[in-house]
Amino acid sequence: MTEISQLIAQEFSLPLRNVSNALNLWLDGASVPFLARYRKEQTGSLDEVQLRDIFERYSYLDELGKRKEKISSEIETQGKLTDELKAKIVNCFNKTELEDLYLPFKPKRRTRATIGKEKGLDPFARWIESNNKPQVANIALIAEADKYVSAKQGVETAEQALAGAADILAEQVADNAETRAYLREYLFKKGVFVSKIKKEHPEGSTKYEMYRDYSYGVSKIPPHNVLALYRGENEGILTVDIAFEESEVMGYLELKVISTEARELREFYRGMLKDGFNRLL
Repeated sequence: MTEISQLIAQEFSLPLRNVSNALNLWLDGASVPFLARYRKEQTGSLDEVQLRDIFERYSYLDELGKRKEKISSEIETQGKLTDELKAKIVNCFNKTELEDLYLPFKPKRRTRATIGKEKGLDPFARWIESNNKPQVANIALIAEADKYVSAKQGVETAEQALAGAADILAEQVADNAETRAYLREYLFKKGVFVSKIKKEHPEGSTKYEMYRDYSYGVSKIPPHNVLALYRGENEGILTVDIAFEESEVMGYLELKVISTEARELREFYRGMLKDGFNRLL
């Protein structure tokens, strides 16, 4: 608990002694009103709001710590827990970001990428990846794809081999924690909630009339409006989406992922990234 107490004290700019005392008393069963009223000398006169914030943060960090241990253990069992990854897990203090770090190692249901691997196309995907370099200006992509055509493996054409390799690489891009963090931040800052009332509901016939042709920035929308949008969507009255400039997102992905100068390979990567974004991200 000492590490968590220190972190909370730093985050809330409070004396460590007061935070530690409050947590010890609370974990021993003391209630928030009791601590705020009768243990001021031990907590430094923390009020109920401060105490609740401290205890809520403690619960979050405690759950996060247990999840870190489980994730680290599972990745280590796979023999893939590098020093770099271990450091990222240790220094992660957000549950969503932690799950993003775990995603590439998390056991998956049968996906298009796993099907591609079952068909023996992972070596082809790795070959494509190895040629995604600035110095590669020319590449015989179709000729290489032909090597993986196999009726026995269920790959009938070079195009099917390319599609399978693209599925493998698309999942790899979608599982990247840095990419997911960028997209989450981008959509929060620049995304816009948009909604419309379905055509079968004429004007004035529902309680969601204000959402008939509605738009509001993701970062600014009031929580009660979000709840109303989701409720209207669940009731089958509203269609709800998040609008954004897809060209900006695709520009980021292409800049981050594509390194080759080979025209044929660049086109392959552009198609793969567009599919990966729309289908997986």
